[in-house]
Amino acid sequence: MTRVREDPTRALSDPTTSFTEVKRLLQKLPDEVPAAVAAEAALRLRDGQAWWGFARSAGKLPERVLRVLLERLAEEARSPLTVFLLTAMQSSDDLERDWAMAIKGLLDLNSASAWSSKQRRQKIAGLAKSPLLPAIQAAAQAGPAPRLDLLAVLAADGSDASVDALLPHFDKAMARQSELLDTLERLETHAAKTEPMRLMFESVERALRERNRASPALEFARHLGFDGETFSVRWHLASLELNKGNVPLYQCDVVVDSTAPVWFRVDVVHVAGLLKRRSTTFGAAGAPTVDELGLGRCEPAELPAWFAKAARTLQVKWRVTVSHSTLRGAKRQRAAAWMEGA
Repeated sequence: MTRVREDPTRALSDPTTSFTEVKRLLQKLPDEVPAAVAAEAALRLRDGQAWWGFARSAGKLPERVLRVLLERLAEEARSPLTVFLLTAMQSSDDLERDWAMAIKGLLDLNSASAWSSKQRRQKIAGLAKSPLLPAIQAAAQAGPAPRLDLLAVLAADGSDASVDALLPHFDKAMARQSELLDTLERLETHAAKTEPMRLMFESVERALRERNRASPALEFARHLGFDGETFSVRWHLASLELNKGNVPLYQCDVVVDSTAPVWFRVDVVHVAGLLKRRSTTFGAAGAPTVDELGLGRCEPAELPAWFAKAARTLQVKWRVTVSHSTLRGAKRQRAAAWMEGA
């Protein structure tokens, strides 16, 4: 039986074609596929802010496709990664060579290695010394929330131009006292030992100390009879009743943390099956609010009574543990007993 030859143009035009098949066709693109079809297929592989699937598939596109793809990117809203690619290719005299370098840079900006690992350090330091640095500097100024690796390259470079690109993010973090402070603090792992970078991180550390000292979590801790410069407790409540997979039917986490931008959060999840989940979530400003279980919300001091009422509504009994805390020994036991209503 003669096998019918695949039509690559039709496959690349079809948005339901699998990622694996699109990747295979793009990496060895037949000459008969129109450039516009290949370019649109490649752009469909972008995912969120990472563009990992796109980068893994589109590194060896021919010049005729790259010209169309760059035109499409130029027509879009300027996201950090769009600006990175367009700037990297701006004055290219060899599209295929420079595109391959830009795509390798994009992959290096999406490393799966641990944040402080040798591999991650090498990739970030390499990008800071590469011809892609101006594109990274431009990308950092193109949107409100560029990827952390992209900012880490600027910190690793530490030049005036990189500091200028970082400053708006530091200024915004200082003004909002938000979780962006915690994010920027992580950049110190990769930062150059320059005076501007040192001053930046000193400012972030001061702002974090001030924010944490003013956290309502410390007042809540005093309400429970605990005192200290920081307070962090994660209670875990699991129903004694199990689902068909022998895991608790209802699982809850309550976090009170003076070092977190969202200092108080409650998550209750109904785990009926692998794909059957409903939840109730609420907390301090910045926490999402969902109430699929109809349990309502409460203030932190009302948590024991709220969970007692939830147990009656859901017809379950809770097992309470403290899964993480700055408290130790008897104090930790007291925290667990308080949640149980003792």
